[in-house]
Amino acid sequence: MSESRRAGRFQGLADALRDMPGGPAASGRPLAQLREHWSAIVGSPLDSHCRPVLVRPPELVVQVTSHVWMNTLSTMQRRLVEAIDRHCPELEISRLRVQLGAAPQPAATTPADAGPSSTTLAAVELEPEELQRLEAIAAIVKDPEVREQLRQTLFAQARLRRWRGRQGGPPQPAPRRRR
Repeated sequence: MSESRRAGRFQGLADALRDMPGGPAASGRPLAQLREHWSAIVGSPLDSHCRPVLVRPPELVVQVTSHVWMNTLSTMQRRLVEAIDRHCPELEISRLRVQLGAAPQPAATTPADAGPSSTTLAAVELEPEELQRLEAIAAIVKDPEVREQLRQTLFAQARLRRWRGRQGGPPQPAPRRRR
């Protein structure tokens, strides 16, 4: 699960598809293709402190988390360009531009971080009281399509909270009611 999702911000579908390793965008999008191979190209621990953000052949723009990593990446530029050429020769990258930015999104490290499959999540049972509470919240919305989307979202969140609790994941309090 991404940091943006954890912090309560939602990522657009286009961004999610673009960033998905091996996803549909990887074959036709240079940045997605590069991100798919990034850990193998830069290695550890560098991969957790930098990420490619823009491919404009012959240049690749890489974002780093601090000035220390900016300096490290700059000194390794020739080796990194060679590694990129080995993994993604069709991109024809010959130079890097390094910029300071936000930390890359961490990879999921535990099953609770990774989240359940949609099948697993659908099988999670909710208490009757919880179902009634969620139905009452959704019933406030007048538009039937929006109401159904809200209902599905509320149920999915409640199931995910319950699933995480069973997995020993971080506690997820139920949303507070406004009074």
